[in-house]
Amino acid sequence: PTFKHDVRAHGPSRVYNDPKKGLSDIPAMKLAEVIDLFSGAAIPEGQLYAALLPIRTTLPELWPDVRYPPFVAEDRYRTVNLWFGPGNNVTPLHYDAADNFLAQIRGRKQVILCPPREIERVYPFPFSYVANHFSQVDLLSPDLARFPAWADADRARVEIGPGDMFFIPVYWWHAVW
Repeated sequence: PTFKHDVRAHGPSRVYNDPKKGLSDIPAMKLAEVIDLFSGAAIPEGQLYAALLPIRTTLPELWPDVRYPPFVAEDRYRTVNLWFGPGNNVTPLHYDAADNFLAQIRGRKQVILCPPREIERVYPFPFSYVANHFSQVDLLSPDLARFPAWADADRARVEIGPGDMFFIPVYWWHAVW
């Protein structure tokens, strides 16, 4: 399959090249090209990440392998996406407008989770920005002079590994690396 706008090149704390306008246009890539990049030494870790690949339509051969946990109503979760990369990627602190189940297949991830009530302490981009559901705080190097309330934000840190599934409720702020 060929993907367009699904492979995101970003550094440790950036998903959006310009938080006002959104992602830059990314050329289409074949899945084999992405895998070759990930498995070779052509790119450093943390610099390329395949994101938001809808399994049902983009990788239909994998769909029969998707299993919902018995406690999940399939009709409520029609979108099942695959995210993968070579390691050391960071998804900045943000919230999603839907409940999420993060299933880890290989490797380990750290997740920071903040409740929605912490919105003033996570410093989202202004409402007029495309990235208004992202925090301006760089979790790898927080600027507490600029974002002092972040130091007091209520948050939990969890590590997940192969076979783990983690529930992220709608509108809860989370970062993954």
